[in-house]
Order: sequence, then structure tokens, then C-alpha cells
Amino acid sequence: PTWRIVLTRVSAHVLCVVVSTQSTWADTLVSTMRHVGSERVSEVLTEAPRETSHDWDEDEDVLEDEDDDLRDIEEDAEMNEKVTYAVYDLFEDTRFVKVVEGSLPIFLICLYSIWDAMTWRLLQMVYTTSYTVQGTTESGLVYTEESLRWIGHTDYVGFEGGHLLPGYLGILGLCGWTVGLMLFVFIGVYRRRKRLQTQSTKRSFGFFYNGLEPQYYYWECVKRLDVFLMYIVTYTRLGMDPKKKLILYSLLASTFWLLHQSMTPFDDRQNQLLDRMESRGLFARFMTVLTLLVALMWNLSALVNVFAAAFILFVNGVFIFSMGFTILTEIATELTKQAEFNLGTSGGELKTSDWLKLKLLGGFKVVAQERMLLAARCPHIIWVSYHEPILIAHYSDPMRSGLARRWVRRSLKKYYKMGTGDQRQYLALVIGKIFEHVVVVHELSRLPPRFMDTLFCLPIAIVRIRQRGGDQDAVNVVRELRATFKHAEKREAAQQWQDPGCCRGVSYYSSKDFTHMAPAEELCRALLFLQNIEGKKVKMIFTRSAPPFTSTRASQKPEASGTCCVELLGELDHWVSSLQSTRAAEIHVLKKHHKGTLADKDDDASIRSWLGAEGKARKEDAQRLADLVKKCASIPRSTRPFVSI
Repeated sequence: PTWRIVLTRVSAHVLCVVVSTQSTWADTLVSTMRHVGSERVSEVLTEAPRETSHDWDEDEDVLEDEDDDLRDIEEDAEMNEKVTYAVYDLFEDTRFVKVVEGSLPIFLICLYSIWDAMTWRLLQMVYTTSYTVQGTTESGLVYTEESLRWIGHTDYVGFEGGHLLPGYLGILGLCGWTVGLMLFVFIGVYRRRKRLQTQSTKRSFGFFYNGLEPQYYYWECVKRLDVFLMYIVTYTRLGMDPKKKLILYSLLASTFWLLHQSMTPFDDRQNQLLDRMESRGLFARFMTVLTLLVALMWNLSALVNVFAAAFILFVNGVFIFSMGFTILTEIATELTKQAEFNLGTSGGELKTSDWLKLKLLGGFKVVAQERMLLAARCPHIIWVSYHEPILIAHYSDPMRSGLARRWVRRSLKKYYKMGTGDQRQYLALVIGKIFEHVVVVHELSRLPPRFMDTLFCLPIAIVRIRQRGGDQDAVNVVRELRATFKHAEKREAAQQWQDPGCCRGVSYYSSKDFTHMAPAEELCRALLFLQNIEGKKVKMIFTRSAPPFTSTRASQKPEASGTCCVELLGELDHWVSSLQSTRAAEIHVLKKHHKGTLADKDDDASIRSWLGAEGKARKEDAQRLADLVKKCASIPRSTRPFVSI
């Protein structure tokens, strides 16, 4: 009906006006509404995609025969079922129920944005403090007493008379608004904890757990609990004495700092940068309240109090500086990448807007360039082929520059943990979390034979999809992985890889030295991709991407025929029989020697010489067995008889 359409449009416009007034959350809300349900993670810290030396357009025909298989996978897993929001990109249709469902994330985000201010206002309604009040009796005597008065109007006694209604309204508001809102969010996410990656859950509650690891989906409620407890200590009679307040502050600060350090709930991008920044803030808070507590309880002198105040300023100043430095560095990095991209697409001419942005950055432009250079030259993982080890390569060309740039580079390497040892530790951490996510969260009982190959090729496939501007969904990732494996089989058949050995390090000079290489950061992005898709899609990636476990070397044309196979097996059987007879003779001689029948020194010398000769012969037999195994391995599996040895 026309009235329903008009009502829907008017309500949508009103909601948009309400959202636009919340300037802090406007961009977040737009991105949540327009990109919710997609498989991309809203990236806080991003890096520029690397250039690859291989043009994958020539391999487009490789997957033509497998498109039907991928379509069947999509239909079986119900991956084509996507909800479209046709009305203002917010609602599915104009029905009232759908309008209410589509408005749920808008209301939740708006209410969450004013949660702090409303909680403070409600606590002010119940905040009472003790005052010394003078009074006179009927006989005219003056007396003093302690009276509990409302801080909003000191003429009103706490929870009596004029303060009775505001006090109980404040308590009701705290229970319904402050506690009720976060309890509603927690219950909503908890009931959907097994399907956090579905489109409906992401759209409704994704704002509250985006950026967290899947098992810590409730951490935003924990942070709100921390703030609420601090407000209670401040605005209630739990701590009327300043010393009691500082003791409770220290207890809360140490408790939540310990919880964060034991869980590290944020995602691991940039080598756990978010967790480290949060930890610095909690440390600064704990040291601030602890220093104030010590200064008040010990009644220190004025000089010591000055040093305590200087220490508090220093701790908080370091935290504020690190936060500002990180934010400005990220902004400078993104603007520099965008300017370089626009410079490449505009034919070598820098746009006026990009030039002005780079000028405004000032010295942070140099910091951003050095950080990008360090990110491109950190250790990389290299995948060669199925039959070769996975390598960890280091940049070998030392970077020569001036003293100032060397100091900036050294500071950035330490701050962002981009050194060789830190990146190796980061790589091990991410690999372990991928195993944990696949085996524990999605309960994968059988690891495919090509599990490690798929794991290390996954970031390479995601980077190539991102460079082409494609959708990073599971089907496209499977298609890209299959193309990667096909190309590896072709290259392996065309040329032989020379393994440098375990004792020799692998080095690279540019990102074009190896076809399949990626840093640890891209592997972490692959982990985020797996954490933000459903379990059936994760299983599909690891079970449907790699070809069956067959050796290309074993599938080569054999030099020997079926008759030669039988002859080799006969020769192997004859060798085993002779080895058994030799072993029996050796055991017989050793038994005689043990019983004392050969106790003479000459016999001992003869036994030692005989054992030495047998040891030399044994080495020759072992080499002969190795040659026979290599010959048998070159025979196709289909022509080998079933033999049990």
C-alpha cells in the first residue's frame, strides 16, 4: 500500500537524521550497513599490496573445467543465498516487521554511542554525599549532625522527600538502561556464538565483536563493565574516603589489566599492535592510581609528591604520545599509498589534493615511507611446490641511508616489532592460531594431505584477489588456489627446483624473486579471513582447493615395463633372503661368544674383524636397497603388484 511505502520512507529519513547527529559513529554506521555480511574485515591497519611477477590472466582457462564443480559446491553449501536490502540499503522490503529488523543495528549503535553519557547522568541522580548540618531543637539548643544529601540539590535528604522520585528513577534507569542494554547485546551475541560469521548476525551485532578474536566475542561487554564499576566507585558510597576510592581503583585497574594480558582478545594484525596499545593504556591507568594511593597513604613530603606527580605525567604522556604517533603514522601510511597509486594511474602526475596532503603530513611522510619499506623487506614465507619444503626467506641487501633515517628505521622496527626474530615469532603465532581455529573451533577431524600447502598458499591467493579488485569469498579463494596449484605443477614439470638445504639460509632481493611468497602479515590476514567465514566454507577451502595427493614425479613415464617391475621385485626378495641368512649367522656367532665357547683372544680378534667386514657390507647393502627403492618408485602405481614386505 502507498501509506506503508510513505511511512517507511519517512521513518528511514528520520533514522538517517538521527544517525547523522552522531558524528563520531557516522562512518562506522555507514560501513556497517553497507558492507555487513560481506567476507571482508574492516581493516584498522592495512598495507599496500605487493607486486607479483606472474600474470595470471594466462591461466584463466585452467579452471574452466572446474566451474561446474564449484557451482555444485555453492549449491550444496547454500552459499548463493544472500539477503538483498532494496529499500535504502537498510530494509529487505516495506513490511513493518522487516523495517523493525533492519532498524535493530541502527538503534543498537545509537544507544551504545550515548551509553556513557546516560550512565553518568543516571548516577548523578543517585549520587549522595555526607554533610555536617546545624540545627536547633525546640528548646533553642544548637546541634550538629551528619546528614546524607543529594549532590544535585543539597537541601534534599538522600532518598527522602524531594529526592525520593529522582533517586528511584535513577536506580531504575541504571538497571534498565546501563545494565539492560549491555545484557541484551551479550545475550544476543551469546545465542549466536556458533554462527557469528553469518550475514544476519554480522548485520545485527557485528559492530560489537568486529576486530576481536572469535572466542572473545563478549569483550566489549567486559570493557563496559569496567567503566560501569569505575563509575560506581566514584559516584556511590562504596568509597566516600579518598583512600578507599584509590584502593578500589587499583583493584579494578589491576584486575582488568591482568584479564587483558591473559586473553589478548583483539586480532593479531601488525604483530598484535591493538593488544599492545590496549596494554599500554591499562598499565598507565594502574600506575596512576597506584602512585596516588602511595602518596596519600604514606603522607609523603612535598618534594616526594612533586616527583610522584612528575612520574604520573611521564607515564600518561608516553601513552598519549604512543597513541598519537600510531594514529598519525597509520594516516600517513594510507595517504602515501593512495598518492603512489594515483601517481601510477595518472601517468606520472601528482594530483593537487595528494600533494597538499603529503605537505600537511610533514615529517610523518618519511616515517610512513620507512615503515612501508620495512614491511616490504621483512621475512617472507615461500611456497615452491608440493614436493619441496616451505622456506622462510630474509632480505639480504642491507639498506644504506643517513643517520637520521637509520634511527627512524630502528625505532620503527622496535615499535612495530618488524625485526627478524619478532617476525619469526609472529609467523609461528599465526600458524598456531590457524591450526587452533581449524581443529578446535570448526572441529575438523581429518586434516587433508595438502593442508600445509593450502595454508601457505591461502594468503597468496587472497592478495591476488585483492589486487584484481575481486570479492574475497570462499569460492573465489578456492578458484585462485586451484589456479596457483596448476601453475606450480606446470612450473615443476618445466624446471627443477634446487633446494638450498636446511643449513643454508634463503634470501631475496625483491618481491619478484619468487612467484609464491608472502609476509607474516598476509598470513594473519588469511587467519582473519578464515575467522570471518562459516565453518563449512573453511572446510571447503582446505578440502577442495588442492588436487589429490599424487606425485608428479611418480606419474612420469617409467623406463621399465611391467616385466622389469617383476624382475626388480624378485631381486629385492633375493636380497631380503640373503640379508636374513647373514643376520642368522651373525646371531649364531654372537651366541657362541656369549656362552664362552670362543674365549681365546684370537677368536675375539677374528670376531671383531668379521663384524667390521659385515658392517662395511651392511652399508653397501643399504645403498643397494636405496637404489632399488628409487627404481621401484619410478614405476606407475597402476602397474605395481600389491606386495607386502
